[in-house]
Amino acid sequence: MISQIDPAGQSFFIYNPKDELKAGISLPHGKRLIAVKLRFDRLHRLFMPDGGESDEIPFLGRTDMQRPIYDQRAVDAGQRVILDALWSKRLSDNALRVAQLGYVLELLGHYFHSSEPDTAACPFLKDEDNLRRIHDAKAVILDQWQDPPTIKQLADRVGLNEYRLKAGFKEVYGNTVYGYVMDTRLNHARRMLDQGRLSVNEVAFEIGYHNPSHFIAAFKRKFGVTPKKYTKVEAN
Repeated sequence: MISQIDPAGQSFFIYNPKDELKAGISLPHGKRLIAVKLRFDRLHRLFMPDGGESDEIPFLGRTDMQRPIYDQRAVDAGQRVILDALWSKRLSDNALRVAQLGYVLELLGHYFHSSEPDTAACPFLKDEDNLRRIHDAKAVILDQWQDPPTIKQLADRVGLNEYRLKAGFKEVYGNTVYGYVMDTRLNHARRMLDQGRLSVNEVAFEIGYHNPSHFIAAFKRKFGVTPKKYTKVEAN
């Protein structure tokens, strides 16, 4: 079972092939929970329709599938966009059910694509303290994405030198620090456009762009469509 908790910002992947799992969940008022429950064979078919095995997702192999997994992670910016879309009320009920199926599949793909990396390629990441500092750097970016610190400021804040911050961040999250900041900004922009309350220029200023044309170009590079065309597609 995968549970995404918003706005607490945590996700949980729970799998145990030996025991029947029962969940008891109590949420404070105003909090939201999205849970997806799948049989293992169904999940396997989603990623390997030909019945094979995946080197990219060892969990789906015949050996690793025998061990229990209880994994907790922070929900990243890309997953937040998908989660917000699941609560959208802009579609009719029938259309929304179809869209929600697509969002759930996208969420699963994003979750497994963001799996923890093999730290063998980056020896210093075997140190739990260094890993914690890299995670702290990501948390700072998510908290200050509208006005993020420079690389030097971020490195000083988490207690790493600039080289280790840049190398470690790329190893853990598969993106540069700058690239992650840009992706976070643009994912927030897409969410704002989905809400339909702000114009393209207002969204550009809201996420920290001083020149809306730069925002439009960056949005098109990431999503393959301009913000204006994106809002028209969403409205239809």
